[in-house]
Amino acid sequence: MPTHLSKETIFINTLVFIELIQNGLSQVEVMEQLGNAGYKKIEVRRELFTDLATELPKINKLSKDFGMEVYYSVPEYLYTDKKVNYDGLKTYFKEAQAMNCNMIKVVIGDYASVMQEDALLLNDLCAQYKVNFTVENDQTFENGRVEKIHSFLIDYYALGGQTSTTFDIGNWLWQNQDPLINAQLLAKHVTYIHLKDAKGGSTAQVTYLDEGDIPWKKVLDVLPSVPLAIEYPCGTEVLKQLEIEISKITNR
Repeated sequence: MPTHLSKETIFINTLVFIELIQNGLSQVEVMEQLGNAGYKKIEVRRELFTDLATELPKINKLSKDFGMEVYYSVPEYLYTDKKVNYDGLKTYFKEAQAMNCNMIKVVIGDYASVMQEDALLLNDLCAQYKVNFTVENDQTFENGRVEKIHSFLIDYYALGGQTSTTFDIGNWLWQNQDPLINAQLLAKHVTYIHLKDAKGGSTAQVTYLDEGDIPWKKVLDVLPSVPLAIEYPCGTEVLKQLEIEISKITNR
């Protein structure tokens, strides 16, 4: 399970601030708030930028000013029309480099089979830009079921690929799959964890920790000691709610 979890070691995905962002707060301002509050790790989301050209260098500067590690969530496909989306990937890697970011997360997308050149291509991009790469289970049937993710990872590793998976504990509920069972299947492939609680089935609703149906503490016990992020809306008094949520994690 993840160890040494604290305010300084837990990533904060900017989705946490979504209510304020929808009212005009930028991710740069989110980063400033987190840095001033003593947080050291942030995951920014591509879809929440409004002006990449001006915001990316500001993220870079803040990462150095605050000594903050940056991860990059990109809600795009690795594969489109059964082929690796190379042009898109190169763009995302360049954006990550511009932010002083060392991890990119996408979803698998429309793939049929993995080719040797696919694995080598991703390895080369990771080495060139010094950025790690991971695929996540989202809430859709196409990219949110464990069978596809597990098969994909097995194929990639067999061909020398270094791709791993981000394990979103809550998203499995949207596919009526068991997070604990899926954790046992994917644990050795997991390099990042998105933590959230939720209740319901295919129309699940995200909740604060301990208010949903997910045995998230048991799931964390199964998963490896890797970086972990809080990734769910925390209202308008975000910093106050974050302290509450982090206390649940650290006192589990």
